[in-house]
Amino acid sequence: MKKMSLILLATFSILIVTSAFSLQVTRITLEGTKLLYPVSLIATSLKNYDVATVTRVVDGDTAHLEIILGRYQDTSTRFIGIDTPETVGPRKPVQYFGKQASAFTKKILTNQKVYITYDQNTRDKYHRLLAYIWLKSNGKYYMFNAILVLNGYAHNYPYFPFKEEYTKAFHECEVYAFEHNLGLWSKNEALEKPKEEETSGGLKIVYTDATSKDEYVEIKNESNHPVNLSGWKLKSDPNQWYFFPAITLQHGESIKIHSGHDASGQYIWTRRYIWRNKGDICWLYDPSMKIVDVYKY
Repeated sequence: MKKMSLILLATFSILIVTSAFSLQVTRITLEGTKLLYPVSLIATSLKNYDVATVTRVVDGDTAHLEIILGRYQDTSTRFIGIDTPETVGPRKPVQYFGKQASAFTKKILTNQKVYITYDQNTRDKYHRLLAYIWLKSNGKYYMFNAILVLNGYAHNYPYFPFKEEYTKAFHECEVYAFEHNLGLWSKNEALEKPKEEETSGGLKIVYTDATSKDEYVEIKNESNHPVNLSGWKLKSDPNQWYFFPAITLQHGESIKIHSGHDASGQYIWTRRYIWRNKGDICWLYDPSMKIVDVYKY
């Protein structure tokens, strides 16, 4: 076993920041790196946890753990509830901000002692362990999954069901990172942006009507080829989902998804109101749960 670095400094600043979505954020320092952390996920104790050493980081959201106290042995572990840009997939190119996310996880976790907790599903289809990764310092526990999302290294990824309070917190962390241009949401043009066809599939959120009793969000196919919407999803805060039917949008065609008391048209999300009048964010996901467009008003 490699020598572990067990000293993990975490210090709080006086400043606590509140986002537009009521997320309280504080500042901590881990391994000499200043980071943001959600106040709601600071834990003083954990239940039903295992203790492990991170022996190898695969990429931003996957690592090999050597379980030293618990029910499993050395195993590949996927961090539940999040998704970092791809760096090692044999069928995909290295995605935008993937190298940065992988380097960050390696810096913080390599050879560290961590505490892992689980949820409804403990394995994915590749038989990887699904876990929340916690770091302990000064008697408190900090969830690395949330750190990745809040600091812009990962997307919220509710593909596997997980605890409701974490679902809400991860979503708010992603909104905060987006609003503050952190990490993969950065507007720094010096960073290499991906080609559109690698990320968007040509579908764009072009408009949201949030003020009428028949509110709607409009999605348009701006690619030069048809796009089947089966498996595509829309998300609004806090984690309200719309699943598209199996229809095909031709080039230039658009679809409106209606909501509200007077919702009309062929595609109705819900009779409840979805969109905030004074500002909101709409997220568009492809069938693999990658965010392909974000619309803020």
